[in-house]
Amino acid sequence: MNLLEGFQGYSKRYSISARARKYYCPICWKTVQVRVKSQIIDTKSEEAKNFDFPVFEGGAVVGKVKFVWDVFYCASCDKEITITEMREFERETKRREREEKRVGSERNERFRLLLRAAVLLISFVLVVMLVYANR
Repeated sequence: MNLLEGFQGYSKRYSISARARKYYCPICWKTVQVRVKSQIIDTKSEEAKNFDFPVFEGGAVVGKVKFVWDVFYCASCDKEITITEMREFERETKRREREEKRVGSERNERFRLLLRAAVLLISFVLVVMLVYANR
């Protein structure tokens, strides 16, 4: 029996980047697995507007289409995370890390300036004390 019997089309969306490295759950920070998810959508159904139907030379597909795509799955949270959600999470994490690094470097710069001022003040006081001690 053909798996696609009764289907008018078939659309695969596998992400190579999802399989290229480790990803971590945004909730519990455990390693997530890549799972393949599929759904059969009729072009005339209400949820069809959420899917991009394949277009062939003769025109658009009409009827049932099986969509296959990758999702991340966290076994400890029992949560599925789409690739789009994971990319958004990673972008936000990198932005936050850059912001923390920038704020940290500004604090370090202020500390260095205060330290220089303190060293200059102490050296000035020592010079004045030596001048008055030699009189």
